[in-house]
Amino acid sequence: NSYMTPSPLPIADVMEEALKESGLDPRSISYLEASAYGSDIVDAVEMTAVTKAFHNRQGAEGDYRLGSVKPNIGHCESASGMSQLMKVILSLQHQTLVPTLIPDELNPNIPFDQLPFQLQREVSEWKQVTVDGQTVPRRAGITSFGGGGVNAHLIVEEYNHNPSSRRVNESELELFVLSAKNKERL
Repeated sequence: NSYMTPSPLPIADVMEEALKESGLDPRSISYLEASAYGSDIVDAVEMTAVTKAFHNRQGAEGDYRLGSVKPNIGHCESASGMSQLMKVILSLQHQTLVPTLIPDELNPNIPFDQLPFQLQREVSEWKQVTVDGQTVPRRAGITSFGGGGVNAHLIVEEYNHNPSSRRVNESELELFVLSAKNKERL
């Protein structure tokens, strides 16, 4: 570990805490937007954390995908989290997963065949997964971390206008306000 090379344990802890606080089953997260940006060591550390947090898929069926916007646009330190969030929101809106631009030769430090998510390498429909026989809404985890051990994990779920599908009491709801000059900019 160093200032720029985090430990996988705190990254996994933050993912697990976000899942615990949300009350969501880790098996219901069908897409993970990773912080990966092409560093052999740091990307391998992140995938170790992902495997720790999401290893159990027993009783779940469907396509579990992993991607990162950073190889497509660059790391952009101060805006990386927002670029990840925007990618996931657009993917939910269009129910489409887009490829992560990576070299043909995969990172040898990452056991891709053992990850709980498959690398998204082509455009495809974002299909819902089933957990214990129940179809769940499309959900994504967004993981991001930076120098000095700063890390965060956000869970985003598609909007379902069916009021009977609510899983929380209104007293537990929190408002997340997005603002823009007009609808197109928002």
